[in-house]
Amino acid sequence: MADTLFINEEYFKKNISHKQSVDNAQIISSIRVVQRTNLVDIITESVYDDLQTKITDGTPLTDGEEKLMESIQLYLAVKTAEELIYASPDEAKEGSHLSYKQKANLMEARIVRDINRDATILALAQSDAEDFDDTEMDTAGGFYFV
Repeated sequence: MADTLFINEEYFKKNISHKQSVDNAQIISSIRVVQRTNLVDIITESVYDDLQTKITDGTPLTDGEEKLMESIQLYLAVKTAEELIYASPDEAKEGSHLSYKQKANLMEARIVRDINRDATILALAQSDAEDFDDTEMDTAGGFYFV
């Protein structure tokens, strides 16, 4: 069974202003890769599987999981944009790749912070065979989504 995507192309387009035209199939394909690789590296397989099960079964998320899911969704949109721009021709990049890379790094730190702030999610992340990197970035700053 295929994993349930945490965002769709509508969410991506609503939260990311993309200068170039991108096929919906390309967006979905990129979301799937980013979610299964980059995201799992951050939240661990255990947390990922737990969220997948709850979403598939329709089990309500806790407040901490809701907050984490909001951060995950924004991360997926930004990281997908970064990957799409990285794969585009050089003239289409115009420095956007670095901007999205910085935003993705900040969103990654936000995900780690959300996990650290919820004892149940943190315990699940730390129970994974892979070590959960609970170090939050020492970065202050902000950015806006259009």
